[in-house]
Amino acid sequence: MTEPGKLILAARPIGNFKDASLRLIEALKTVELIAAEDTRKLKRLLTDLEITTKARVISYFEENEITKIGLILDAVAKGQNVLIISDAGTVTISDPGFKLVKKAISENVKLEVLPGASAPIAAITLSGFSTDEFTFLGFLPRKKSLREEKMQEIRDTKRTIIFFESPRRILETLKDFRNYLAADRSLAIAREITKTYEEVVRGNLSELITWAEKGVLGELTIVVEGLKNRETLDEKQAIEAVAKLIDSGLSHKDAVAKVAATSGLAKRKLYQATLELTHER
Repeated sequence: MTEPGKLILAARPIGNFKDASLRLIEALKTVELIAAEDTRKLKRLLTDLEITTKARVISYFEENEITKIGLILDAVAKGQNVLIISDAGTVTISDPGFKLVKKAISENVKLEVLPGASAPIAAITLSGFSTDEFTFLGFLPRKKSLREEKMQEIRDTKRTIIFFESPRRILETLKDFRNYLAADRSLAIAREITKTYEEVVRGNLSELITWAEKGVLGELTIVVEGLKNRETLDEKQAIEAVAKLIDSGLSHKDAVAKVAATSGLAKRKLYQATLELTHER
């Protein structure tokens, strides 16, 4: 009876091919089948590493993932070692592989992971924000209601938040955040990590919006600093606090800025919610 092979889940470099692990190089050389998210990028990686593979290579990406699961697991059952590799980073992390892994586990297929480069981990490391607790969100939802829900979650959490964003949407996303994040909330944007034009931009929303308005290219990983310990106010309490400050002589703008800074509420949203106060007084 043929001894089953194993399913190998790889992390490949996110930019600099020199980040390829020795175990990844060995697997590329020795496995019988490679399922690659982008076969062209796999070929480029092999060229950069100056290695060849004896493996049969198949395309394996989100749109064909379901149809390829049977083929891959059948190969493992026949004794082949199969390497799953994305176009950058680790499979299953915002990349194909999750459905395959779930199915493999249900069928008691032997799994092996080859850890390596990770854009979320690299970005939080570069951000300077707390790594005690953090949450990775992948890409923010495109649907408006789900997107707003996720932004509210980011607004209220003390954890560091990491997510990916397209350079085409980064300016819109930063502007959307003005309705949720306090003006002094810090963010970091890691661009082109490990590549030639690697850049990390840190600042508040206003500063990062100014940066993004100049035009942005490349792969982006966004890191949002967790909410710091502040006075916790709901919207009604915040409006009352602004009203008291206006009564004490502060301008509407300054009162909103002070309450927003000490409560963590978004200044723009609080300003809109308290506009009527200026007409009442």
